[in-house]
Amino acid sequence: MGRSGCRWWGLALGLGLGLARPDAALAAGGSRYTGQAIVTGTDMRDRPRGLALCLAQALVKASGDPNVLRRPGVPALEGKATAFVAGLSYVDRMSGQPKHDEQGSRDRPFTLTARFDPAKIDAALVGLGVAPWRGPRPTVALVIAVAGFGHAFTVTPTEPLAVDMRAALVEERRLYDVRVALPAAAGATPRGTILVRGTLRWDQAHFGWRARWASLWYGRTYRWGEDGVPFDDAFGAALAGALGLAAGHAPPRPGTPLVRR
Repeated sequence: MGRSGCRWWGLALGLGLGLARPDAALAAGGSRYTGQAIVTGTDMRDRPRGLALCLAQALVKASGDPNVLRRPGVPALEGKATAFVAGLSYVDRMSGQPKHDEQGSRDRPFTLTARFDPAKIDAALVGLGVAPWRGPRPTVALVIAVAGFGHAFTVTPTEPLAVDMRAALVEERRLYDVRVALPAAAGATPRGTILVRGTLRWDQAHFGWRARWASLWYGRTYRWGEDGVPFDDAFGAALAGALGLAAGHAPPRPGTPLVRR
């Protein structure tokens, strides 16, 4: 009942919109046991903070549970993230750019990639009371209506007003190890795709976006959202919810810590 209901709902939304084939940038998912963070320099000055961010990503991806970071044992794990590391690498985010005054190589921003030991991450999840999730990573079809700053549009592969939002989606899908598709030509939702539709409305009072997401999954409609957030956090919440549904968990509750870089 659930699968047929999901396909029917997806077809109904797909008429006249369809789904874009995920492009190469959006389609390639990363490993569930890795994480990335933007850090200052390659020494130990900023590494502990970066590794904590990377570990949080791995815990969410490996469990499929967007609410796992609420567990009381997570801060202790983040404090000893080094113990889970199997390998590290750095990429200079300003490669090819000249060094500025008072900016030595240690002060440049780097992307830190941490690869964690799968067995240790799985054991940590069990210790938190969460089972590791072995299922395939989902493709998330997003139908997003945006209203704010005098504009109203849908985030599509070609919408000029959505350039920054598409770039944010590329970064957010890496954090959750999912594929993303956006509406384009007519067509039904592909099998195995989780369709999430939502709205982003600018909330001047909170100086942020009011995001509302909904998905019909196995015959049940799930709704979640965030208030007063940047649009990248709003997209992160959407993808976290889809990941949670695919893994058999609930979408993120309001105020749930989101994985960040």
